[in-house]
Amino acid sequence: VQVGDQLETVFLLSGNDPAIHLYKENEELHQFEEQPVENLFPELTNLTSSVLWLDVRNLPGSSRRLSALGCQSGYVRVAHVDQKNREILQTWTVLQDGPISRVIVFSLSSPDALNFYSAFTFPFVV
Repeated sequence: VQVGDQLETVFLLSGNDPAIHLYKENEELHQFEEQPVENLFPELTNLTSSVLWLDVRNLPGSSRRLSALGCQSGYVRVAHVDQKNREILQTWTVLQDGPISRVIVFSLSSPDALNFYSAFTFPFVV
């Protein structure tokens, strides 16, 4: 994950509770410690069901990312996030009638296509 101008190593873990847990490396102690997920991933808060799959993609040439998650309850969320400001720019949600076992964010083939499509709402189909 991007923190300021540098990249940090973190683990995101889903369990039986309706939450994502973030573990960040403590280089001095050579271990990972749990940190509040909202500090680095504000889009992964306020969940009502266990997350079965999570896909996070950094958008090339920017400080933005897309995060998509699928839950046991059928809930799907996609978020467009500015990592520098830790701000959710836009969120899309849908509730399906069964568990979502996999979500995938597809990359566009060229940066020009990314710039063209960034002016539009990101539609998604489940």
